[in-house]
Amino acid sequence: METGAMYRENNNPWYEKRFRHQIEQGGLPIVKKGKGGAFQMVRHVRKGGFFAMLVDQKHRFGLKVPFLGADAMTTTAPATFALRYGFAIVPCFGIRRDNGFDIDIVFEDPISPGDLIIMTQEINDRISKRILDHPDQCYWLHQRWEDLHYHEIPHGDTETAGQ
Repeated sequence: METGAMYRENNNPWYEKRFRHQIEQGGLPIVKKGKGGAFQMVRHVRKGGFFAMLVDQKHRFGLKVPFLGADAMTTTAPATFALRYGFAIVPCFGIRRDNGFDIDIVFEDPISPGDLIIMTQEINDRISKRILDHPDQCYWLHQRWEDLHYHEIPHGDTETAGQ
């Protein structure tokens, strides 16, 4: 089953070439985040294809939805597409085996359609659970809590500074 992906082009041109190549290994089409990419994604899914979205990133225009115990700016795009077009949201995770090389791909039960915020919270909860189950496998390049008060250090608490 052909699985496309939506992504944001990396700012580093050297890394972008490798990044894009790795994404293409999962399937085509690869579309850039934005209105044009969204139309391509809908067209691909309506033809029977699948689409992957990496949603564990800060989204400037998202909603504050709890993630790992703190509010985080979260995209509502998966729930919006699911509700608007009748798509299923099927969370999928790659879990590295103990040998350090092999990866098991785990597809979870679909998230039921309903309320946009409840669906978005369910996505964050599923990602949070995987991170808590396998914290050593969390590779994060995004500031999910930037501009929120999550990182503030209580006045006079120098013991936790920098942690």
